[in-house]
Amino acid sequence: MRTILTAFVLGILLFEAQAQAQAQAQAQAQAQAQAQAQVTALCSSSDFSVYTDFEGGAAADCQVVGKRALVLQVAPENEPINNSPWYAFRVVSESLERVDVKIEYDGGTHRYTPKLSSDAAVWVEYPKEQLIVPEDKSSVAFTVPLKGGETWVAAQPLLGIAEYQAWWEPKVEQDQLELAEVGSSIEERPLYRLTYISDQKELLLVLGRQHPPETTGAVAMMAFIDRLLSGDALSARFLERVGLVVYPFINRDGVARGHWRHNVGGKDLNRDWGPFEQPEPRLINADFEALVSQHNVKLGYMLDFHSTWYDVFYTQRDSDFSRRTDFTREWLGSFESSMQELEPEFTLNRKSSHNRESPTSKTYFFERYGIPATTYEIGDEGSLDRIREYARRSAETFMRTWLAEGEWYE
Repeated sequence: MRTILTAFVLGILLFEAQAQAQAQAQAQAQAQAQAQAQVTALCSSSDFSVYTDFEGGAAADCQVVGKRALVLQVAPENEPINNSPWYAFRVVSESLERVDVKIEYDGGTHRYTPKLSSDAAVWVEYPKEQLIVPEDKSSVAFTVPLKGGETWVAAQPLLGIAEYQAWWEPKVEQDQLELAEVGSSIEERPLYRLTYISDQKELLLVLGRQHPPETTGAVAMMAFIDRLLSGDALSARFLERVGLVVYPFINRDGVARGHWRHNVGGKDLNRDWGPFEQPEPRLINADFEALVSQHNVKLGYMLDFHSTWYDVFYTQRDSDFSRRTDFTREWLGSFESSMQELEPEFTLNRKSSHNRESPTSKTYFFERYGIPATTYEIGDEGSLDRIREYARRSAETFMRTWLAEGEWYE
């Protein structure tokens, strides 16, 4: 009898536990549904909805034009502006397997091949041959598959603060880099600095993400820094001699809002080095000058990572320097040879000039410190693996070239 009662009680307890778990699951599902309902769709029908409710999400307008078709308008934050027409949205449906999308460009023309993802983490480039682009490039049309009921679509894979933090946090935890806040953007988003400085006499400065859509440049910057910190004999020798300062994510607000180029002040941040009208360059410049003074270290080189239509290095002319005139030429020559081991037909693209009236980072740091300052541009459409290998080889040859030189300020 006691055995029967014990089994009965256990059965009741098990039933109650299962019922409680089921109730919790239902409550969680209801909460998620309510949260989803509170998010305003950019456009919707009884069959699907379109959202831009995430960092980088952007579109000017959206219309449902059929049971499984929509037209999305893309427009810049203000004009005049470069032709970098960013878009990012997600399509949600419980019933449809696909939705036909047409993106119409206002103030720009088609540039970025759509990238698709089911989780906003792993992205696949849409087949270019299946895109419908008119001769004037005023629009692009394609079909979005809805696997799992939701698909994310963006001009480039999303790369926001969570991805940056996932990149730098292990380095900070392992004491490879020190993380500091240097101020805030107009919309109060923190601006960060990463440093590796002990008692070195020379310094490399790296800037990143002044222009929101330029994610391939950000990928290259991360891979470049990864190689500098790789811990092999070359890296150790380099970091023993050269300190590192990185401002990896400068235009926080522009990225969050899905801007084509500018910050929320409506300015191109890479045209504000010198005027310093916008808080982002102004804060970074002040922080950097204080850091240089604090550590009594001399800036030796500045790299500013960007993206454009193709890979290119914008540099000063070798004749612009009174000393160390050959560093950039030797570095890029060595890098070209390294890339030719991988791609025998590779030819490095270098464009050399100097315009004192152009308030870019390249001009400012050359004029202010008399050092080589290079805008490091990566093409829009390169594969991520190729971009990382390109950046890794450029970092490796950069270190070797620096170590082959005498001290910059001996």
